[in-house]
Amino acid sequence: MNPAGHTPALSSRLPQVGLTIFSVMSVLAQQHGAVNLGQGFPDFGCDARLLDAVNQAMRSGHNQYAPMAGVMALREGIAGKIASLYGRHYDPEREITITAGATQAILTVVMAVVQPGDEVILLDPCFDSYAPNVALAGGIAVHVPLMSGSFAPDFDRIAQALSPRTRLIIVNTPHNPSGTVWSATDMQRLTELLRPTEVLVIGDEVYEHMVYDGVPHQSIARWPELAARSFVVSSFGKTYQAVEFRRTELTDVLDTS
Repeated sequence: MNPAGHTPALSSRLPQVGLTIFSVMSVLAQQHGAVNLGQGFPDFGCDARLLDAVNQAMRSGHNQYAPMAGVMALREGIAGKIASLYGRHYDPEREITITAGATQAILTVVMAVVQPGDEVILLDPCFDSYAPNVALAGGIAVHVPLMSGSFAPDFDRIAQALSPRTRLIIVNTPHNPSGTVWSATDMQRLTELLRPTEVLVIGDEVYEHMVYDGVPHQSIARWPELAARSFVVSSFGKTYQAVEFRRTELTDVLDTS
């Protein structure tokens, strides 16, 4: 018999992962009062208008369970934002889902489409949750390094990594951690490379509004062939707390009052 108060042993499903470098650096930054470059923490507070809007929504009774895919007015606002920026219309009823953050969105997609034994191409260096997500789904992570120095995609190596077992590739642009932004030429090459395949794409575009050189962000949503096989992931946290110059524009687009 187990003694009173005994906690049964727990076994990790990812025993090889351990503490990630993001967690390590965040703790060190806090301990030493350093600027944390390990995670996307802005150095300013949230826009007061957003705080006021959340407060007003709560006081107006919008604090109960939402539909599984998210409140329709919000999904419609997102559809309008994507159409205005990237020229592609997504059906808010069938093609837009709200999740508890972008990390959950990526995990949800991986768990939905990757079967045991499927291969998933990851472009290194990549966000630390990608490989564990693939492992949880029973998939096999195939690591393809980005080009040294530029961190641009190496399409020759991506082509070599493609196999009949490849189910998915995760594309992150603007890239975390290097800041490299995929060009229109890169998107065209990916389109041509995947055209004869059944490979799906996750477009991790959480930093889509952090492009400062005047070159437009090449969302996968801009590219019809890619969009037809892709899941595009964006982030309210990155957009509304870290992008001053977009805040008014996007608030107008998503205003559901």
